[in-house]
Amino acid sequence: MIALEQRKDEDYRTLGEIFFFMSDELADITFSESLQIILETMIESLYAVFQVTGDQIQMFISLFVDCLPIFLQHVLTKTTLAIG
Repeated sequence: MIALEQRKDEDYRTLGEIFFFMSDELADITFSESLQIILETMIESLYAVFQVTGDQIQMFISLFVDCLPIFLQHVLTKTTLAIG
């Protein structure tokens, strides 16, 4: 019983919902959402650094997607090819 009381005093997870609300992390995002965020940021960086045109970006995206494994190509064609 002493060990239980000590744990209650030291381990915040024993506080029930208070711990959950205090340690709640950011909402999980899906793989395709995170991949889309990364690619959008990369494309914005390409515009800023290399001053490319929209057509060049589309060509880059097509080449990039074609070099990826098939399962990633399917995710990207559904979510990010409208970028540019």
